[in-house]
Amino acid sequence: MKSLSNVLVVAASFLLAATASAFTCPSTPSGTVYFRAGDELRAVITATNAITTSTLTRAGVDRNAMAWDRATGSVYASGGGTDNSVATLNNDGTFTLSTFSLSSAGFAGGTALPGSRWLVAAQPDSYEVRSVAPGSGFGALLASGTFSPTTNGGVSGDLAYRSSDNRVYFIGPISSPTRIGWIDPTTFAVTYGPTIAWPSSATATGAGPLGFDADGNLFAQITTTGSVHTFFKFSAGAIGAASGTVAPQVIGSATAISGTDGFSCVPTPDTPVPTLGQWSLWGLALLMMVVVASQRRVSRKSIGGDQGV
Repeated sequence: MKSLSNVLVVAASFLLAATASAFTCPSTPSGTVYFRAGDELRAVITATNAITTSTLTRAGVDRNAMAWDRATGSVYASGGGTDNSVATLNNDGTFTLSTFSLSSAGFAGGTALPGSRWLVAAQPDSYEVRSVAPGSGFGALLASGTFSPTTNGGVSGDLAYRSSDNRVYFIGPISSPTRIGWIDPTTFAVTYGPTIAWPSSATATGAGPLGFDADGNLFAQITTTGSVHTFFKFSAGAIGAASGTVAPQVIGSATAISGTDGFSCVPTPDTPVPTLGQWSLWGLALLMMVVVASQRRVSRKSIGGDQGV
């Protein structure tokens, strides 16, 4: 029975490790956009514009540049401020330190690019791209430099990648006129698009976090008049224009809390790497199979008599 006991121990250990519970993207067809506000993690279910809030534990570090990697399901975050550490987000709202750090501190905006690449950016307009693909190259610096041109105040605030047109979007300087801008993820060249016509009831006073849904609509949480965080939705077809005006829809508001960032996730059935949540289910199935096998073996021995070990 010694070998069977060893299998039971291994299976139980695997199950406990698997239930460490890394971030799990909800199974909503249109995706979910998350906004960090202080120690709150605000989720917008994009299909209904419903907003929920859960607790986020930063352990004294102002995590920023958060990005969900579609390939692995992990959410990466920079330290922000004077901290250049990298961490991953867990389902319980805590962070686990990663095995690599950024080149410098102060990165505040970020998004995931195809191929398990993490784009992180900071004022004044510097950026770096890191590999978050599992394996020996995890954390490798793939590119770094400065966004160009930096007219209209340059790139500030959060970033969000949209796959339909292969652009990284941002909201330009809040000083009038505020514009929708985007970055070419190959050349890192900056283009400024349409002017934003903020509703008179919620005029923007500070840039905030961003995220896309599966249909290419842009969601933003912006500090507005009256010191509140207002949740906006920008129509997918309007934000990519070279000029003109785009008017966002107000979908909600909440008390403004210092320190914000955002990311979005859109689960797909062909995600190649299971999340830890899925691993835990497999671990449970393995444990149950071993227990059943053990019971059958004991049952057979009781019928046939003890033959010795």
